[in-house]
Amino acid sequence: MQGLMILVWCLLDGPAANPDSDWQVDPDNPVGVLPHSWEEPLAVVDDWVLQVPFVLVLVALAVRLRQPEAREQMRMLLLATAAFVLLVVLGHALWPAAADVLDLLGAVLLGVGFGATLLRTPPPETEDGSILEDGTLSTREREVLELVAEGLTNKEIADRLFISPITARNHVSRILGKLELENRTQAATWLNRRKADQRLRGP
Repeated sequence: MQGLMILVWCLLDGPAANPDSDWQVDPDNPVGVLPHSWEEPLAVVDDWVLQVPFVLVLVALAVRLRQPEAREQMRMLLLATAAFVLLVVLGHALWPAAADVLDLLGAVLLGVGFGATLLRTPPPETEDGSILEDGTLSTREREVLELVAEGLTNKEIADRLFISPITARNHVSRILGKLELENRTQAATWLNRRKADQRLRGP
């Protein structure tokens, strides 16, 4: 790649096109010929070459965390990685004077996301891979989940359990969060599948 870049420079702006052009011999460079104007861009390229593998490792880790019970960890890690890349691009491409500060900030955010991913403990699982209900949902939350599976709205759940609609809504939100589900339909499907599995296994 470096040889191709130097060849293009020689043809467009180097000694071949302009014998009086500014060039130097760099004893530390294996090729040996670099224009002065290319020193800073090449330094930026070197920085990217060092950073890209680090980002790729994190992306690979995120791919491994694609199991349903680890979706939240993956989401957090991907957001941290995206923030890191955005800050690096912003610093090196648009705001060079603050590049070092933005790199450091991006690294801190990435470290926080990475650490949170490693430290977060997924919910316990049964032998068939489903999330355990006991110890995860409270008694009231189990009651709410049963009513959600019946297709009741928050207001109907509130009337049935003699609680306020806001409390019913909060229970539903906590249930979805604990079971790492996205909507009421998934919650109903999860509960029905769990009941079917229990019937197949017997008492």
